[in-house]
Amino acid sequence: MILVEEHELATGASGAAFGGVSAMIFSHADVVVPEHYVAVSLAAMRLYAELAEELGPPLDYDVLGQIDHWFDPAERPFARERVDGLRALGVDVQLLTGDELREIEPALSPEIVAGTWAPDDGMVTPPCAVWAMADGARRHGADIRVGVRAERIDTAGGRATGVVTSHGTISAGTVVVCG
Repeated sequence: MILVEEHELATGASGAAFGGVSAMIFSHADVVVPEHYVAVSLAAMRLYAELAEELGPPLDYDVLGQIDHWFDPAERPFARERVDGLRALGVDVQLLTGDELREIEPALSPEIVAGTWAPDDGMVTPPCAVWAMADGARRHGADIRVGVRAERIDTAGGRATGVVTSHGTISAGTVVVCG
């Protein structure tokens, strides 16, 4: 496997991502968290736990739990419906009062009246995750070429056959474009 990266690893979107590994966090505009989102999120949570064991540092993955809070008591039914929906999809999440949340995180505002707590949610430091995965890929034989710009995909017979780069052409049976 050959990976080409125009700049240094983790200097683009992969290094600037949010870093949340959570099945609970989703748009506040939606009561229901889509089933496909939860399925992908739970799979990612399992994968990061496996990667943390396999890759070790510098992955920097921690399961610290996640709080999603509300200031308006009128939103409690919204929160209850969200919790019920997430639980039905296998997410360990609880609806707590503001005081219960402050027992978990004392620095929370006294204005918070309620919120959800998902103890299995985690965080990863995106650049660390990229570097750890690159180290693991190298251990498995990957050739990572930084400072090499992919300029176009070569094709023949309707199939990708390689990549033309700023340093020459790389022939390949399979080409994956990651952006």
